[in-house]
Parts: sequence; C-alpha cells; structure tokens
Amino acid sequence: MAWPDGGAEAVLTQQGSEVTGTYRLYGGRLQGTARGDRLEGTWTEGTRQGRFVFVLGPERRGFTGRLEDGAWWTGTRRTRPALVAELRRDTPQATLLSFLRTGNAASADHPDLMADAARLLAFGPDATDPRQRIARTRALYRVLALTTIADPLPPQPDGDAVVLTLGQSGSEAHVAVTLRRAAEGWEIVVPPPLVLAAAERTMLQRDGGRARGPGATEALRSPRDTLRSFIAGIQSWDQGGVDRVLATLDLGEVRTTDREDVGRLQALYLIQALNRIGPWDWQMVPDDPATGETFVFFSHRVGRIAIAPSLEGERTVFRFTPDTVAAALRLFIATESMPRGIGPGVPTPPTGVFLVRERLAAVSPVLLERSLLTGLENWQVIAIVAMFGSLVLATLWVVPLAMRALAWLAVRLSREPDAAAVCARLVWPLRLIVIAAIWFNFRRLIAIVGPGLTVLDATMGIVVAVGLAWAGLPLIDSAARWFQGRARRTPGSMDDILVSLTAGVAKLGLVLLVALIAAKALDLPLGAMLAGLGIGGLAVAFASKEALSNLFGAGILLADRPFTNGDTIAVGDIQGTVEHVGIRSTRIRTMDDTVVVLPNGKLSDALINNYGARRYRLFRTKFSVAYGAHPERLEAFTRRLREVVDVHKSTVEERTQVGVWQLGEGGVEIDLVCYFRAETAAEERAARHELLLQVMRLAEETGVTFAAAPVATAQPGVAGAAPAPSAA
Repeated sequence: MAWPDGGAEAVLTQQGSEVTGTYRLYGGRLQGTARGDRLEGTWTEGTRQGRFVFVLGPERRGFTGRLEDGAWWTGTRRTRPALVAELRRDTPQATLLSFLRTGNAASADHPDLMADAARLLAFGPDATDPRQRIARTRALYRVLALTTIADPLPPQPDGDAVVLTLGQSGSEAHVAVTLRRAAEGWEIVVPPPLVLAAAERTMLQRDGGRARGPGATEALRSPRDTLRSFIAGIQSWDQGGVDRVLATLDLGEVRTTDREDVGRLQALYLIQALNRIGPWDWQMVPDDPATGETFVFFSHRVGRIAIAPSLEGERTVFRFTPDTVAAALRLFIATESMPRGIGPGVPTPPTGVFLVRERLAAVSPVLLERSLLTGLENWQVIAIVAMFGSLVLATLWVVPLAMRALAWLAVRLSREPDAAAVCARLVWPLRLIVIAAIWFNFRRLIAIVGPGLTVLDATMGIVVAVGLAWAGLPLIDSAARWFQGRARRTPGSMDDILVSLTAGVAKLGLVLLVALIAAKALDLPLGAMLAGLGIGGLAVAFASKEALSNLFGAGILLADRPFTNGDTIAVGDIQGTVEHVGIRSTRIRTMDDTVVVLPNGKLSDALINNYGARRYRLFRTKFSVAYGAHPERLEAFTRRLREVVDVHKSTVEERTQVGVWQLGEGGVEIDLVCYFRAETAAEERAARHELLLQVMRLAEETGVTFAAAPVATAQPGVAGAAPAPSAA
C-alpha cells in the first residue's frame, strides 16, 4: 500500500463481509466491511486512527482509496511471501551489516523490512511514535547508503561502546557511527536529526547536492550502480527487466547474433552464483563515478566476477567484464553445491533452461547430475542425442514424405503437371532449412554456450541462407509461370507484365534476404555496413544510374500499363510485338522476326504507339475510274459500294465513308474509308481480301472501269494493304 508520505505492506483477511488486516511497519491495524467491490472501515496506529474507503479496480489486482481528510491511499495485490530479516547483534560489525542489508532490502521494494532495521537502533527519549522512529531509521539509512566500506570492520571491542567511521568513496566526507552493547546485543545509536541532515548534505555534494532518483542506477555510473541495476533487472525479469540486465553486461566479445540469448543465459547463471557467494551489501561496492578501476566482487580459479569501466560515447559506464560473462557458467558449476548465502537472495526467474531444470528435477534429480566425460548435465546429453536423432528422422523420412504430400496437393489445386517436379526439387533445400531450425531450437533449449559453437552457429546460418536461395528461386519461377498462364486465360486486370515484374522484385528481395542472413551468420557488422551504404549511396547511385533508371522505368510501365505482352507497338523506328517485360529491359520481336531489347528507362520516356490497344483497324483506299464514265453510273457505284461495305461481316457499321475524292490526272478518284473488327493481322488481311474482291465484282456489275491500279493504305505496324487488281 502507498499514501502521500509513505507506504507499507499489509496482510488482509476476509471472513464473510468483515475484513481485518495489519501493517507491521507502523504497527497499524485495519478493520472494515466489504460490500461488493467497496471496502469501508477504520485504521489505527497506536493512539492515532481514522476512516478510509477502498474501491477494488476492474482488474481486481489493486484498489484506489481515500482517507477522511481527503488524502489518497492505494494498494496492489501481491502473492509473494513476506520477507523476514535475518538480524545479528552479536558484534558491532554484524549489527551494522544487518542494518545495511535490511535497509537495502527495504529500499528495494520491501518497505516493511525498515521496521526490522529499526529494531537494531537505539532512539532517544523523544522518539516514541512509530512513524517518527521509522522516519529516523530511514534518515540514518540514507546517510549510511552513501558511504563505502572499503576495509574490514574492526573485530569485537573490549568495551561496551565503539565508534566506527565510514567514509564516502571519491570524497573526504565521512560519518561517525556509535554502537553500544545492550541486553539483546549490540545496537546503533541514532544521531540527532540535525546531525543526520548535515551529514547527508555533505555527502550529496559529490553528486551535485541532489539525491539520485530510483532509476538513477540504470545510468551505470559506478560499480554499485551496475550491481544494483543487475539485481533490480533480475527481480523484474518478466516486466522489462531483461533489457536492464543485458545493459549491465559487456557482450562485446559475443557474436552479435547471439548476444541476447547468451546474455540472458549467462545472467541467470551469474545470479545463481551470486546467491551462493554471499550477500551483496551495496555499501561494500564503490559508488564513485570518477573511479577508473575495475572492481572485483569475487575471484575463483575458474573465473571472477568483475565490474570495469568502459567508454560509451562521451561518458563512462561500468559493466560486468567480458571474462565475467564468459565465466558465468563455470562459476555456477563451481558454486552449485554451496548453500545459499546470508539473506533471502534473489529468486531465479522461472524461464529458459532454469524452468526446464526445475521441471526435470521434479522428475528425477539424476537428470541434473553432470557427466564427467562431457561436463554437461545428463539431460543435456540426452537432448543432444535426441537432436541428432531428429535430424536424421527429419532429413531422411519426414521431409520427403511431406513434399510428396505437398506435390499431390499442389497438382490437385493448381492443375499444373509440373507442380510435382517443383516440389521434388525442394526436398534438399528444405532438408537444409529443417536441419538448421532443429539445431537453433535445440541449441536454445539445452542452453549450451561456448566458443566452439560459434563455428557451428555460423555454418547453420549459411545453411539457412543456401536453403532459402535454393528453394526460393524455383518457387518464384514456378509461381510466375502459373500466374502468367492464369493471366492469359482470364480477362481480368492481371497481366503477365505485372507477373514478370513482381517475380523480378521477389527475386531481388530474396537475394537481399539471403545476403542479410549470411552476413548475420558470419557476424558481419550490419550497422557499419548499412552506414557504409548510406555514405556511399550517392556514389553508387551515380555509378549505377542507368540500372536505377531502368528499375524505375519498370515501375512506371507497371503503373501506367501502356501495353501488355502480345501487343504490337511502335517506338520510334522500332515496330513489333512485346514478348517480355523485365526489371531492366523489354524484349520486342519485330516484323522481320528479330528481337530488339529496349532498356526500360528509355522505353518509359519514349512515345509509344500501341496498336494492340486498337478497338478497330482502319482501312483506306482510292479507286481511279477512267474519264468518260457517266455521273449517274459513278453515283450508283459509290452507293452500292457503301452498301457492300456496311453489310460486310467484319466492318463497323455507320463508320464507312465513300465518295468522289478528286479529278485526277488518270481519272476520277473515289475514296473509301472503313474499319475492320479484327484482333489479329491475319484476320484483317482476310477481311480486306474478301472486301476488295467484292469491290471488283461490283465494278463489273455497274460497268465501271478502273483507270489504273488503286492505291490502298493501312495503319502502319500491321501487314500492308494489298492493292486491288487493275481493271481494263
């Protein structure tokens, strides 16, 4: 629970609608009546009392309350067991350390322990109220928390009183602590409030005169900050504490791709070792930001726990050294048989390998015993054997069987006979990917770390990259062929230009993905590579401006859709049929059956005449009739000619134009303009052949004599119009 000037832990008990509770920090009691989500009652602290009202929140994990004087009072439900301080008073050293440890735990989210710390103090006759005693206890702790116990405390003195002088690292400030022998053991004499306030002001001068906030330790300004931030991150592991823990570890010698996994695992090993080594009294760890020395917390023949400074930009931060990270597992093994140290310690988060170990221990403790031959626990050896068995089973039996089933399904759904062949080609690439997937998953499950695995991890990363490239390229080609076939069979908006460009982009994306996976597997500095690309991007752009122009040109062609595959187009002097549009260029087959390759950059900027987009095909020709023909005969010829054209099966009605054009040198010229419904050049040629023969028969019927061979014209890019036979 929390209120404006403090807080405490309360234990509430409900019987029916009656609720009672206590909070031992101030010797307080609660009593009230619950009605639904509302609790009303009274609080009592010695001679002080008042009324309160609590309302349970919608998540039913906390409440919001108010006192009768209007002050707020809030609380959060907790299921953790209450901590009990281990107080020792047999020597001045034990008493002082017990006070510091209990105060450290109280300041780390266990406020009730401050009441236990107060039991080690001797107050003056003016401090009789529980709140006053707790306030002075906190004031004394704040002062002592700013000191550093660099040397061992003196042993048992001969007299009944002793004065210990505690200094502050990085400054000349110090405080004198008096301890005296009492009936129950040694106790600390609390200095007057003014003396404590003056000592606190003096020690805060090192940090600019201000007390540091609750989250200040995350700045890692000193070895003490680093250790405190590490412990706090472990305690809040599932609430974002993992990132806080990783920030305290120097993972510079760990592969970039493995830093999070290795950091998590080694941090869990490290906290287990710390729990067994002994209590971490913050006051025994230097808190001077200006110190440039490495602080060694623990040393063993298999490794040490050390915190060292390093530069991060323009500031110095302290982290657990790379050799500490590497030695965490060895230290865990070396201290595994030791009993837990003094104090409650920090529970290991039930996650990862420790969750597995906890469950296996319930099955059989033998599984956690270490093999002398391999140095691994028995369950890890079993897991490795199972991993290799899974690899053999997956690669020799499961993957081929799965691909046969997939091939059968693909043929049934796509109705493409080559789907089975494509699936058959995917067997080996998928084997490689499955092998790598099994390796990485078992690698994390069995939690094996070591430099020898770096080569295996890199190899498996390359295997994944090769498998993706091997499987991805045939899949993209197969999918492109299927969509192109569908585009030809359906009249929808999808065309094979879109399919081909999409396939090209997919291949480019696959290549980039494979390159990134390979770079990650080889632990190449991706950040530096991307920064290098950014710096050299301008030079690359200038060097490859033609390639970029063609790439953007492909995008313009895709967006504008000026033609589709199979359309007859004219671009400048080039006329032909579009065969393929790729990312870089477009292939056009000309009327001479040659292939012209046009870069997309130039094609997107050119004037494109698309004959394939025509609704009708224009046909225009002139007939020259010999002079001497009677005007009525010419009128009858043109009228009958219009009728012949209009009733022709391939012409467009009401768009025919027939009439005398001019009186030429060789005769009277009659102009004919009409439009054919023809999708191909062959259909147009057949329609024109039939129409011209009908014109010749009409001339014979009406007695019209052509003076010379008529001149026929047609739209360029299609088979040229053949002239009608000359008439005598």
